Amino acid sequence: MLISDIRRANVRALITQLGGQAEFGRRIEMSDSQVSQLVGEKHTKNIGNIIARRIEKALGKPEGWLDVDQTREFATSFEVRKVVSYEGDNPDVVEIPRVKLRLSAGISGFSTEVDETERGSALSFRKDWLQKHNLDPERLLVVGVRGDSMEPTMSDGDSALINLADTQLKDNKIYAVNFDGEAVIKRLVKDFGRWFLVSDNPDQKRYHRQECTGATCIIIGRVLVAQRML
Repeated sequence: MLISDIRRANVRALITQLGGQAEFGRRIEMSDSQVSQLVGEKHTKNIGNIIARRIEKALGKPEGWLDVDQTREFATSFEVRKVVSYEGDNPDVVEIPRVKLRLSAGISGFSTEVDETERGSALSFRKDWLQKHNLDPERLLVVGVRGDSMEPTMSDGDSALINLADTQLKDNKIYAVNFDGEAVIKRLVKDFGRWFLVSDNPDQKRYHRQECTGATCIIIGRVLVAQRML
């Protein structure tokens, strides 16, 4: 990959983390059109050394940070695994049902019902994998991903393994959230002491970040695994 492509990919990831191109431009003191020239779909300029160092300094990154592919850090804050099917009873395997969440605004509790979809109602995990990660099967749920707001990290129809025991916020990790009564899967980003729900989809005009605060934003659990039918 050319260094110009690496820099552009890193900047696009930073824009996603910051919640949009406008905020990124404000931080580095560039207009929206200037940023688009560098990283837009129809970009016309590369990110040269002077601009790269300027971006790093403005965003508190070490010199040369933009020149190394950092995008994996944004995309793989959890594990992506292929769904493995097991035939018959297997004592070494635990099945976690895929469920639908029933939520109410401002209430931390919730109910579930089995999600009977064409992709199946349960996913299988080896017991030794769960033990390795200190996971209690009774505190795990599998939910379906809806929409494309988390593309390319997760796609519509994927399944997400949620650890209900892990609700402590960690910057740049992905969580299932009760957002005003709606179950959403979003990345949590801390900015100037405030937490924001951020979509990984680079189209931030459609998926702008929203502040996570008070009873309108209740953490259900952290996403550990994205299960895909590969």
